[in-house]
Amino acid sequence: MLGTAEVTMLGRVVADPEVTKTSGGDVMKLRVAVNERRKNGEHASFYNVDVWNEKNQAALSKIKMGEPLLIFASMSTEQYEGKSGDKITATRLRMEKFRFLGGSKDEESSKGSKESPRESSNEPW
Repeated sequence: MLGTAEVTMLGRVVADPEVTKTSGGDVMKLRVAVNERRKNGEHASFYNVDVWNEKNQAALSKIKMGEPLLIFASMSTEQYEGKSGDKITATRLRMEKFRFLGGSKDEESSKGSKESPRESSNEPW
């Protein structure tokens, strides 16, 4: 039986998107931080998200560092051999769709409240 692994992620963009040309087309790479509350305080996890869909790439092309996103992605895992000969397991996230959630942290703190979600005609749904 074939299955799929899907991820829903709420995080902030921590770097400007980078576009790389590949034989399969252009891929945009996003770096996203997700903060979690734990018993000993907050913990940030960082994820690389690949964006292959041209419509999503166009909508995300002007996103700024610090902006929050709700991301829906598929997840896959692959193994390869590193330079030192060690086996490395990498988890890949491929964005399927997303939603803008408002401004950057600085914009939110200066307004004193969270903004309502931004509407965009470029959103994939």
